[in-house]
Formats: sequence, C-alpha cells, structure tokens
Amino acid sequence: MSRLPVSVPVTQSAQFPAIGSQQRSQIGGQTPARNKVILKPGRSLLDWVRLSKSGADLTSGTARSGRHLDITPKELSQHNESHDAWTSIRGLVYNITPYMEFHPGGEDELMKAAGKDGTQLFNEIHRWVNVDSMLASCLIGKLVTTIHIRSSGVNSLAVKASNVEIPTSKGLLTPPVAEFDKPTRPSPRSVPGPGSSPRSVPGPGSSPRSVPGPGSSPRSVPVPWSGSGPGHAPGSSLFRKSQPKLARHDWFQSHDTVTIVIYCKTKDLKQEDVLIQLTDRKTSIELHLRDKVYLVNYELQASVTPSVEVKTSADKHKLEITLTKTLVGQHWSNLGIALHRNDCTYRRQDLDVVFYSCILSNSQTVTHDTHLYTFDLPPGVWMCVPLGHHVHVKAPVQEMEIVRSYTPVGLSLSDACTCNHGNNKQIHLMIKYYQNGTLTPLLHSLHIGDKVDISQYDGRFDDTKLSHYDELVLLAAGTGFTPMTRLISAIAGQHQNITPRASVTTSTMAVKLLFFNKTETDILWKDYLDSLKQEPWFDYVNILSQVTENSETCQPTDHLTGHVSRDLLDLLLPSDKDNTFVCICGPEVFTQQAISILEELCYDTDQQIHAFRG
Repeated sequence: MSRLPVSVPVTQSAQFPAIGSQQRSQIGGQTPARNKVILKPGRSLLDWVRLSKSGADLTSGTARSGRHLDITPKELSQHNESHDAWTSIRGLVYNITPYMEFHPGGEDELMKAAGKDGTQLFNEIHRWVNVDSMLASCLIGKLVTTIHIRSSGVNSLAVKASNVEIPTSKGLLTPPVAEFDKPTRPSPRSVPGPGSSPRSVPGPGSSPRSVPGPGSSPRSVPVPWSGSGPGHAPGSSLFRKSQPKLARHDWFQSHDTVTIVIYCKTKDLKQEDVLIQLTDRKTSIELHLRDKVYLVNYELQASVTPSVEVKTSADKHKLEITLTKTLVGQHWSNLGIALHRNDCTYRRQDLDVVFYSCILSNSQTVTHDTHLYTFDLPPGVWMCVPLGHHVHVKAPVQEMEIVRSYTPVGLSLSDACTCNHGNNKQIHLMIKYYQNGTLTPLLHSLHIGDKVDISQYDGRFDDTKLSHYDELVLLAAGTGFTPMTRLISAIAGQHQNITPRASVTTSTMAVKLLFFNKTETDILWKDYLDSLKQEPWFDYVNILSQVTENSETCQPTDHLTGHVSRDLLDLLLPSDKDNTFVCICGPEVFTQQAISILEELCYDTDQQIHAFRG
C-alpha cells in the first residue's frame, strides 16, 4: 500500500446531519439496525435516570389514582400521538410520551410502537434492556383483553384475561429462572445412548388451560397476547414458536469424558459459534447460525466438571463439545433428560439475553482516562466472542438497571486476534472514564474481586464480506478503536501465515486506519500502532482535533489536524473504491457524518460499509 502524505491542510466541512437532527442512516446487511439520533443537551441516559427518580408524574395522570389500571387494546390504540403515546411491552402498558426526547433512536422509532403492542419491535432492537426498570416511572398498568366463553351451554360470559406480574416499587421484576432449568416433561423420559436419535421434549404449543365446558363454573381464561408478559407470561420467549431445525445432535462417551456432537449443513462452523453454560448436571448449549440459534438443553445423567473443550471438524460441518465426567470410569446409559426447548431452533431476537456474573481480575491503565479491564467468566461458561461482536454490561445506577455495550479486545494489539480463543474464560474491555457518565463512574470505582453482569455476545458483523475486497479502511474515533483491534490482528495473523482458531474469511488484504482523537495523549495503543506501521500491508493516520504545542513525541508529519470531512476522506481513502470495505465506529455524530460522506463518494452502503453501533 502506498503511503499518503499527512502534512497537508484539511478543510473541515459543515457537520451533517446537524446536531439534534432526526436524520440517520441505516446500513444494509444489518437488519434490523439499531438506529440512533443526536440527542438534545440534557437528554442523556443519566438525565432520564434523574427525571425518573425525581417524583414527577410520568404516567399521564394515572398515577394519582394510586393503582395500576387494566388497559384494553382498544383503549391503548387511542394513545397514538407524540403528545399522548402509550405502548405495551411484555404485557405491561407504559406512557412513553416523556421518554420521547431521551430515546437514542429518536421519536420516529419510538412512535412505531405508539398505541399498540411494541414487544416484537422492542425484542428486535433492545432485548437486553430491562424495560421494567427503565420505564418503571411510566408504568400505567396491564394490557388485558376480553374473551367470551360458554357456561352451562347457555350463557356467554365476558372474562378479562390478565396474568402479568406488576413490578415492585423499585420497578424490577423477579428475574425468570434460566430457561434450561425448566424441564418440560409430562412424564420422565431419558435420551437414548449412542446409536439412537435423541428424543426431544415437545415445546409449548397447546393452551396452558382449557376452556370450561358445559356444566362447569366460569373462570378467567389466560389468553396469549402477542408479546405480552415477562417470565412465563404469554408472549414471552417461552411461547414463541420454534423455527425449522438447522442442526441435529448425538453423543458418545469414553472412560472419562462425554462428547456432544452437533451436525450442521452450514459451512465454516467456528468455535465462537457456540455458547455453553454448565451447572453441575445441567447443560445449555447455543449454536448461533447467523440470525438463528439451535438449542441443546439437558439435565445430564451424572455430574460433570466445569471443564469444556470445543473442536470443529475438518469439513467445518460438525462441532464436538467434550465434557469431563466427575466420576471417572462411570458408564452413562443415556445422556440425560431433555429440558425445555431442547433440539429446537429459534430466531435470535426471540430468545432472552443471558447475563453472567463476572469477576474483575485485573485492571490496566491505557491512557489518562481509559482502562483495560479483565473479567473472569463464571466456572462452566464457555464463550468466544466473534470478530466485530460486542457484549452488554449492566449494573444498577440509582436503583435503575443501566446497560452499556462494549467490544472485547485483547490484552494488547499483538494478541487481540486470539481474544477469548484458547482463553475463553475471560473478557477484556477497554473503557473510557467519563466523570459525568452514567455507567463508567461505577466501573471506574470497581476493585479486584468485584462482580459485574456481562451478557452473551451480540452483533451482526459478517466477516465473510471481507473476502471480496483487497483493502480495508477503518474509521475510528476514540474508543471506537476497540472493534478495529481484532480486525487488525486477525489480518496481521494471515500475513504472518498464522491461522487463529477464529479463522477470518479474508484474503491477505491491506489495512488503513484513520484514527480520530482530540489530542496525542488520547491515542490508544499508540506504541503498538507505530510498530505495526512498519509492515507494508498496514498504514494509519492520526487525525487530531486539538494539537498541543509542547508535544514531545507527535511531530507535525505524524498527524493531520481536523475532523471527519469529505476533503479529508477524499484525500486519504484508496483510489480503488470499488475494491474497498469500510468499517466505522465512534460517537454517533461521527458515525453519521462518515456514512453521509461515504455515500456522497459513491460507496455502496449495502455492501461496502459496516457501522459498529452497539
């Protein structure tokens, strides 16, 4: 890759879209996308926490009655204007009018759920968020419906159906028991040994209760309402229909191990496609196949240790998950009892997000305001985060559950390509501290040994697209550098003929990093980047918005001064734009500006651009 001069003047174009604008870009290939807008000053998440806890009435006056109301679909539909907007999420009705200006996706996105049940839309975009906590101060009541049943074969009775639990005074529902702890077994059945096809327990499909027949006493009949109810309530993930199966599984044993084998027609299965959680005799396995998840859930015949080994076959159509028997030499006559949703395939957005209680085991200073935190996953949890994917971190802030998304990195740029590979027991997060931030002050105050809830990985980045291009451009602002680290390292491994376990489907492509920061002291892992710049396939340019006069290490020829603009990108982007893929990450205003400029420069937003938006 040829070097481009960096000591050139840069004309900064006007910001587009303007701050506060409702305009935003949706990048193809990321459906459903999580769109964001630039919020007005004083409309941050922390500002919403303060308003929620201020004692102000955010329920459109219904809180004055001192009780929660039963709301019918007809009544809900009448509140569908921006100045009077209600929605139902998982069977509970909220007044979302006061939240309009605080919603990161903007008013237009929130209005899509106004006057109707918004559970499906919520699950597609925000399924990791505890809505019962976030909108507790806006809770109006339950969503109910009316049915007609016959009693004694004569009378038709109207019965109101509502079986959703109202949150406590703190706005938090009791978390549902983990799905794999709920065996569905009308009668105990075990799974046959090797040589037979495992039998799965039928999932939900019948009504939880039958309607009373003639001669019986009338009673309330729970009626599933689309998207309503937490936990076991109708519309929760327990009631969602399974998709056509994309895989199957079997098992075999040795003197000291039990191996579960998953067969799949999908090519190029990788270790990071699987998530595993072991709890004594219970095992939950999730095989993630794009937007689908294949589940294997068992109460094993005997206990196993927390040790897990995952291998892929040479043809990449088979995964072997090997567990270690607690009692070595014990012969198992069967694998165990199939639990709820075993041997089923679901859409990813239809499954609840699982959080793990992780322990902070190390903390390192990266810059004056950024730290690298290492969290240990619980025993029995096996998770390798794929390239371009993130995790969610949640913690209570002023009695409200706050969730933030972060992309795992390695302990350094040199080993980021093996992040969680061969070391699938830890998560490394590079997090910048904001004094007035919502969650980072809490994270900054953690001590070694403290616990934080971290979710399973999430994301929609498709690394197979990279194989179609020869050049990769990374536009990163601040800690938007984090998803780029493992992309750089994975490609570095290919140039060094190293094949990481998380095999990336790229050719030996060239990489160019355009790194935007305020000052030189904000540049993350600058020493690693300077060293890597000696490689012929890698180039990077620092773009600083503020330059200190007394800089000792950053010479004028080492950087540009300015902001993201058309002039800058037109100068620095590769000339062969049709053969270039661009990744973007940073503050939302930066991301929106970069996307708009690339569109002006005729980049294909469906095929050539990916914006990491958490």
